[in-house]
Amino acid sequence: PLEPVVGAHAVAAAPGGDAPAALDAEMGSRPAGHRGVRTAMLGIACAALVGVFGGSVLVPSAFVERDLSGIAILPSFGVGALLAGSIVTLVYAGVRRTRGEDVEWGNAAVIPAGIASGVVWNAGNACS
Repeated sequence: PLEPVVGAHAVAAAPGGDAPAALDAEMGSRPAGHRGVRTAMLGIACAALVGVFGGSVLVPSAFVERDLSGIAILPSFGVGALLAGSIVTLVYAGVRRTRGEDVEWGNAAVIPAGIASGVVWNAGNACS
C-alpha cells in the first residue's frame, strides 16, 4: 500500500513496510523544530512557485494574434510541456547520479494513472 505524501517527501511503503519510520530515517537526527520549520519554508516556497508558474501558463498566448489563440494553441503547448518535462527529468536524473544515488524511473503499474492525470490536466487547459 502507498502512504500519503508527508512533508516534502512521498514515501511508498512496501507491503508490511513502515513509511513513517522510513521518513524519520530519511530526515536524519536533526531536531524536530528545525526539521519542521525548514519543511514548512520549503513547502511555502514551492506553493508560491506553483502559483506563479500555474498562473502564468497562458501568458505567452497573449502575444499571439487573437484568431490564432485559444484551443489552437494547445498542440504547441503540448510540445512545450513535453520538452520542459523531459528537461526536468534529465536534470533530476543527472543530480541523482552525481550524488551517487539510483535513478528511480517508476513502475509500469503507475503509467495508466499518469496518463489519466495528463488527460485531466490538459482538459483543464482546453477549458481555460
